[in-house]
Amino acid sequence: MLIIAKTLAQGDIPTQFDKVLKDERLKGAWVSACFLDQRTGEPIFEHNADMIMTPASSLKSLTTHAALEILSPEYQFNTELLTSGEISPDGTLTGDLIIRGYGDPTLGSPNFYKDRFKQEWLLALKNAGIKRVTGFVVVDDMYFEGPPLAGSTAIEDGGNYYAPGVHGINVYDNTCKLFFSSPEEAGKQTGMVKVDPELPAVKFQNYVQSSDEKGDNAYIFGQPLDYVRAIYGTIPKNRKSFEIKGSISDPALVLGRDFEALCELKGIVVEKGYKVLRRIETYPNQNVIATTLSPKLSEIVYLTNRKSINLYAAALVKHVGMQERGIGSYEAGAEVIKEYWREFGIDVTGLQIEDGSGLSRTNFVTAKQLARTAGYVSKKSEEAFHNSLRPYAGRSKLLVKSGYIERVRSFTGRVTLTDGTEASFSVILNNFNCTASQSRQILEGFLKAITQP
Repeated sequence: MLIIAKTLAQGDIPTQFDKVLKDERLKGAWVSACFLDQRTGEPIFEHNADMIMTPASSLKSLTTHAALEILSPEYQFNTELLTSGEISPDGTLTGDLIIRGYGDPTLGSPNFYKDRFKQEWLLALKNAGIKRVTGFVVVDDMYFEGPPLAGSTAIEDGGNYYAPGVHGINVYDNTCKLFFSSPEEAGKQTGMVKVDPELPAVKFQNYVQSSDEKGDNAYIFGQPLDYVRAIYGTIPKNRKSFEIKGSISDPALVLGRDFEALCELKGIVVEKGYKVLRRIETYPNQNVIATTLSPKLSEIVYLTNRKSINLYAAALVKHVGMQERGIGSYEAGAEVIKEYWREFGIDVTGLQIEDGSGLSRTNFVTAKQLARTAGYVSKKSEEAFHNSLRPYAGRSKLLVKSGYIERVRSFTGRVTLTDGTEASFSVILNNFNCTASQSRQILEGFLKAITQP
């Protein structure tokens, strides 16, 4: 049902939205929209605004906005390096080095300071006088609970770079690069050249074929903590080193291996190598020798929304659950976020947060819920959230968090309409039968038509 608030300025919305509804390319699709006056919160325009929809990455706007409020824009994650045991005058640590994770999704991220943590930890070892370790590099990965990846994530997504699990220890954005060589002829078997970083214990089954097509059409199948992964699809023919990206199945294992190797490179002997801690064990005489802090949450949210980084959004869900309820799971974090918006006065009926990123198809939300959360203004989070929205379609006054998964297209954010009204909004398409680019063009054209130049 189409609802128009006649007492408020409407700009060109009804006319332009009617074109969306009549577009033959969207025949049979579910279409939902909500525009709210940014100043009063009153409806400007609604169409199926309370229909429960799959939002794709527009859900990140709701997740990140709540996280900024719950944790604060200044919040920082931390990761600790500890010693367990005594250090003798000759520099021997009789015991272990422990890396304890607290869920920082940005440790070693190329988006920030990739190798800074390694230099900090090496300096800490030098300051502690440690030259030899009789035990292990122990990586404590026990901070969060439940599965690293939401169980409803599509099976074809789990092994790919955009769908890494969230662990107590995350490193390098939980992303690896796989390099392939391909023969000159299409339809032939490719070869794997290398994996960067190397993934301890992981075996790849390569079924990728060469193709006349120029793009990356290869997909990695696997789940977090899987040690066998299959790769299907195609890459361009006649390539010596073609790169695709995958998810790191066990980030703690990679970090343990990398740091133990770095210690050896710098002349610090670790006698027993490395291991990952996944159950409670006793380590006496623990002493923190380094604490590595993440960038501020405002910086993380900026990239989460601008680059649509699923890992960061999903980590925020688990983290608010841990901070507020002592349970670092998707379920606990989702309840904290829903309760936050409920207390603000938003009807959260039908809101289902599976992963916070929008990757799962069983995330559900209404356009009205997204529009209301996008329009929320508080002194605490306003600057950070507003800055994280991206100017779109050449319109400086159209700020969005967009979203796309198969047969889902969405835009959520803030806009200055052609009549000067400032509004928060969300527009969502589900189950369309046109191409992904056509769905984008339809909504992009609508939004450009109703926005001030």
